[in-house]
Amino acid sequence: MHDFAVILAGGRGTRMNRLGPKSLEKICGKPLISHIIDTLEKRGLEIYIVVSPNSPVRELGVRYRYVTQLAPLGTGDALRLACRNIPKYAKKVLVVNGDGPIFDVDLLDKMLTLGKNAMNILVKKIYLKNSFGRILRDEKGAICNIKEAKDCSNIQLKIPETNVGLYCIKTEFLRRNIEKITKNNAQNEYYATDLVKFVYQDGGKIGGIDCENFQVFDSVNTVAELTELDNTMQHFIQQKLGVSGVRFIGQSYVESTSIIGAGATIYPNCYIGGRTKIGSNCIIYPNCTLININIPNNTIIPPGTALIF
Repeated sequence: MHDFAVILAGGRGTRMNRLGPKSLEKICGKPLISHIIDTLEKRGLEIYIVVSPNSPVRELGVRYRYVTQLAPLGTGDALRLACRNIPKYAKKVLVVNGDGPIFDVDLLDKMLTLGKNAMNILVKKIYLKNSFGRILRDEKGAICNIKEAKDCSNIQLKIPETNVGLYCIKTEFLRRNIEKITKNNAQNEYYATDLVKFVYQDGGKIGGIDCENFQVFDSVNTVAELTELDNTMQHFIQQKLGVSGVRFIGQSYVESTSIIGAGATIYPNCYIGGRTKIGSNCIIYPNCTLININIPNNTIIPPGTALIF
């Protein structure tokens, strides 16, 4: 496969008032960016990660290619730097923000299927949230541009079709148009979203993939949004475990790195994290903390147990 993915992870997360990049903030036991990487690796994409100088994101491992963005000049600048490193034989490039969206494999397949499109972008219908870029269409209904919210007119802000932050583009269009991006906007930054306008002007057809039927979460900009995203993903984790026969009685928390066998019952206020593996038909009574523990099938864990390794 000659498909590549670029993860834009050069941001410093200053708006969250926390140390370190947003992409390393954890939800359900793993950094945001790791959830994204997990999906990309399921389809064998070669991964490039754009990072700031001395970024701890590099600690994710040597199997990824890192591109350093010396100054925070915007997503368009980050993508331009990555483009210069991607091999000439690359057929298409998937572009995703390092703080979201977290997406599923079915969506990834849909995004990578370009057909006659020069570019696919993920779109979402949303109301009363001005922070999302708006999808602009021409008189025939074709996507022709994305306008960032801060650059939108009051009329454009009423457009309900918004940009989620996931793109797939044929490399021939990417290379022809990436250098056209300027920073003539409210943020004085190079926007990767400007590619949509230039690809349209270049004669390329742009497909809008509706995210309604996929597991997609918004990018994170505040601690409140991080907490909301964590709660949402926890719901999905427990819902999936429920399908496999795991019963949760009351509220508990399970990290995405843990495994729970069929038929297990988890009572309220339990924390199950790390590489914990709970066997089938186990009973975990209330107020237990289990981290990096292997529990055999049919085991009963008494209330208030704490096992941490």
